[in-house]
Parts: sequence; structure tokens; C-alpha cells
Amino acid sequence: MPQYVEVTDTTSLTSINLAIANLSGGGTIRFKAGTYNLAGAIVMKSDVRVIGDGMIATVFKFTGSATPFDLTDLDNVAIENVGFDGGGGSYSYIIRGTVTTGNHGNILVKNCRFSNFKTSSKYCVDFRDMNDCRVEGCQFDGVWSGVSFRAAGKDIYRNSCANCEFKDFEYAGVYATLISPYCTYGTSVIGCRASKATVVVSGGLANPILFNGPRTSPISSWHMDAIVSNNVIIGPGNANSGTSPIATSDQFFLSNIKGGVVAANVSANGGENGFLLWACEKVVVCGNQTDMNWSNGILLKGCSNCNLSGNVSTNNGRTTGTPFAGIAVTADTASTNQISSSNNLIVGNLCTDDQTTKTQDYGIWVYQTNATGPMNVNTTTVGCNRVTGNALTGIYADSEYYEGDVNDTVVNGIYGTLAMDPQYKVVDVEVTVNVSGAADVPLNITIPERAVVRSAQTIVRKAFTTTTSIYGIGPSTSDPIAYGKSDGVGLNKKSTQRLSRLIGTGGESLKLYSVNASGAYSGTISGTNGSIRVKIIYEIPVEPLISYY
Repeated sequence: MPQYVEVTDTTSLTSINLAIANLSGGGTIRFKAGTYNLAGAIVMKSDVRVIGDGMIATVFKFTGSATPFDLTDLDNVAIENVGFDGGGGSYSYIIRGTVTTGNHGNILVKNCRFSNFKTSSKYCVDFRDMNDCRVEGCQFDGVWSGVSFRAAGKDIYRNSCANCEFKDFEYAGVYATLISPYCTYGTSVIGCRASKATVVVSGGLANPILFNGPRTSPISSWHMDAIVSNNVIIGPGNANSGTSPIATSDQFFLSNIKGGVVAANVSANGGENGFLLWACEKVVVCGNQTDMNWSNGILLKGCSNCNLSGNVSTNNGRTTGTPFAGIAVTADTASTNQISSSNNLIVGNLCTDDQTTKTQDYGIWVYQTNATGPMNVNTTTVGCNRVTGNALTGIYADSEYYEGDVNDTVVNGIYGTLAMDPQYKVVDVEVTVNVSGAADVPLNITIPERAVVRSAQTIVRKAFTTTTSIYGIGPSTSDPIAYGKSDGVGLNKKSTQRLSRLIGTGGESLKLYSVNASGAYSGTISGTNGSIRVKIIYEIPVEPLISYY
């Protein structure tokens, strides 16, 4: 029968371990209020619950190098309502559960506080190869790493961290990681809060939520069916400032997730991307809010079959450096990874910048960092998003930007619903431009008479060899319907722009030619070997039915 023992001696480790050893069949050992200065480790066993009078009232302070709570090969253990001051010893873990043989787990760490444990490579709660481990309602303040779940020697299942608070940490708040070929299943991080993440150790990181794994293609290790939801992370960064924040890392670093959900989270003032999804598949990213992060709001890197919908991404990026976006999609072209981004759906998101000094260059940016390499951004669908108030103006006013080998990208933008209406027609053609010398280049696109164009866009798909930096599309040199600027480096800079003006009456045969910054005809295209894609959605109005009586 389970037993119950109360402890009041705050220095006698021997009597504490004897009391636990005498709990036949398991039981509860209660530590009354006080600071327990213990020289060594508490020797735990399965089916034992340790409980204190509160995370502030009952505090453990251990000396020595032994792990204070070593749960190796144990089951059904609970540690609740106590605090840990890690400043007294040289140990690397406060609570550690690992498996040497068989399957073990069902560990609960609840309503505990961890502090003064900030030395490099020290982990407060670390579970390795264990299942059904839960960390709930805990506080981490001034630590290296908070909670770790590791699949190092076998697959692991159903581990979770919920409703915890991370105030100041050096490496990670919640850290889930893999060693090939193992996987995690059903890991969840729900309802946690992180703030004031700082980095003072050289080479350190500060990822409040970090899912990591081997990203070498083909990927064999996954965080299967992971859930990351209802978390709030507020960092020390400021997207308005050109000065680097203290914590230069992603707020949500999510790698190797397959079939998971990232929903209803908040990321603000982070040191890099608000959300980085890297080498993920079939992840639903919905209902998240990201604001004033140092780089992109949400970045998909080497991800496939992901669904981004209903996210709000505002005021991200900074005044210096490469362009930044509310939502960005690219491939992973690192030599050891080589992972394409393909078949992603980006729909119904809000990406805006309402700052006086704007920093979010694009609402949505689909780009290829290595346009000559084998890894591409393929068949990405972008539609029905609202992208307004961004940093760029004029031809960039709608702030959707597509660059490089973004093959088969469907670009509907704010006009996305039109393409689904049967009364609208779509012209979507790709034209190879191969001229010798200067010439106006026919695009072989004709808009029917009486057509009213509702949406139009150009995509430079293959680099031009030309000195022309601004190009126009139109039925005649006196009336360009659109022009695009290529950032001052000619059309070698692969770019995509929404057409700035819509075609009027239809019946025009379109050409590509050079224009000036105001959009007026300034000469013919001079260049060779280019490819441009033009997508136009137009309506042919139905004639009204007239009845005579």
C-alpha cells in the first residue's frame, strides 16, 4: 500500500534517502517549507511522488556533481511544488530521466521553479528516450536550458510541456531533438510563455521553442504529429532599430516536423525570424501572430505540402540588410541539405506594415537563394492574401514578390478568388525572350475585345542578359500597362512584380520593351536568353438582356 512521509530536516540527505527506500510499493514524500541544503543527490525509485509546500516555500539547493534527481529507468514518478536553486553544485542536470534498457517513463514535473542555473550546457529537466513525460506549470528564470525531450537511442512518444514560463535562458526554453534514425511522436508544447531571452555566452542561442533534427536529404528522422500551440513569446528585439538585438535567434525554430500543427501562437520582438519552419512536411500553420521580429515574420525553408492560413504578420524586418517579408518561402540549398520547397499553400493571411519607418519589405516573398542550383521552389500556391502598407511603393505597392526558380507558382494575391469564378478567364503563359540586339519583344498575348482585366502579373523566370533595368509590358509604346524595376542590376536579377495598371478595353497584343522610371517608353529591350511569365485574369462582361413589349 502506498505510504506517506513528511520531511522537515533540511540538511540530512541520508534520512531523506532512507525514507524513500522504505516506501514499500511506492508513496509520497512531502518536504515541508524551508531551504534544503543537501550535499549529494536524492535517490529516487519508481512509483514515488515528491511534493513540497510551493515552488517558493520549499527550495532545494544541492552541492556536488551528482544529478540531484536521477530518474534512469524509472516509471511513474512525480516531482511537484518545489523550487531548485542550481547555484551550489557542478552537476549538469537537475532532473534527468534516461533509459538504458526497455521502455520507461510516465514522469510528471509540475509547479516547480528553476533558477540560478545559467552556466553553459546545463539542463534543468532532461528526458532522453523516455515516453509520456510531462512538464506543467513550471517557471524557469536564469537558466541555460529549460525542458529537453531527446530521441537519442529509440523512438519516443507523447512527451509534453504545458503552461510553463521561461523568463531568462541561454540556449532553449523547450528543446526537442533527434538523432538519426529515430523519431518523436506526438510531442506537444502548449500554452507556454517566454520573455526577455538573452545571450551572454559566446556561441549561445536563445530559441524559446526549438525542434531540431538532422536535415540532410533524404530526411529519415521526424517529429511526427507535433503540436505547438497557444504559446506567447516576447523577445528583446526591435524591428524599427538597425541595431542587432541581444538574442539573435528564431523565436520558434521548428525543424523536421511532419504532419504537425503550429497554431494560435504569438511571436514578437524576436532576434531573427518569428517562426522558422525548416525541412518540414505537411504542417498546418494557422492563426499565428508575429510582430516586429528582426527578420521575417514566418519563413518556410525547404518545406513541402504545408498550409499557411489565417496568420497575421506585421511590422517585421529591419531597416538594414536583405529584404524581409511577413511570409517568406525558399529552398534549403546548403550543400549537405539540398531540400526543395514545394506544394505549399499560402492563403488568407494578413501581412502589413503600419510603422512610420517601414521595415517589412514584402508581404509575401517567394524566392530562390541559389537560382543555378538543383533545389527549387516549386508549385507554391499563393492566393487570397491581404498585403498592404508595406515598405515598397509604386510598382511594389501590392508587396508580393517572387524571385528565382519559383516554378509553377500560382499567384493570385488579393485577386485570388477571381480565378475561381467561371465568369473570369485566365491567361497564364510563359514566353522565351531571345533577341539579338535591340527590339520590342512580342509576347504573343492578346486580350479579347471588351475584356476587363482584374489581375495581372509578370514573373521573370529565367535571367536576361541585358543592361535594361526597367521593362514595360503594353500594347503600344505610348501606353504601357505595367512596368517592373529590377533593383538596379538589370533583368539578371530575377524578379516578379504585379502589374501597376490594368488593361483597359481589351483587344491589345502585348509587347515587352524598356521604359523609364515613370513608365514611359524609353527604348527597346537589348538582351538575350530570357524567360518571362505573364498571368492575367480578365472578365468579359455579359451583355444585358433587352426585352421589348
